[in-house]
Amino acid sequence: MGKWHYEVSNLSAIEKTALKIFYGGLPKASLKESIASYEKARLFEPVFALNNLELAKAYYRDDQKEKAINLLKALPSIPHKTEDDNRIKSEGKLLLEKWRK
Repeated sequence: MGKWHYEVSNLSAIEKTALKIFYGGLPKASLKESIASYEKARLFEPVFALNNLELAKAYYRDDQKEKAINLLKALPSIPHKTEDDNRIKSEGKLLLEKWRK
């Protein structure tokens, strides 16, 4: 749900208008709902790399940069659980370098 809210809330006005015309629209989505969904997921699995990366992106977009950076700093210490964890951690490292500038 976090990813869905994040992506839908990130659509441009043109994309939202096109979706409304062709599909009748989408349910409302918000960045706040995205963050709430990611935080809820963290309650069940606090050390899941992908969730932490995506939550960091949502926090950053919501101008909560300190929370975003703290999540990215913790990312390398999360144990590997999936095949994508190396890629996720690499992406987190690049974002951390970019956001610290």
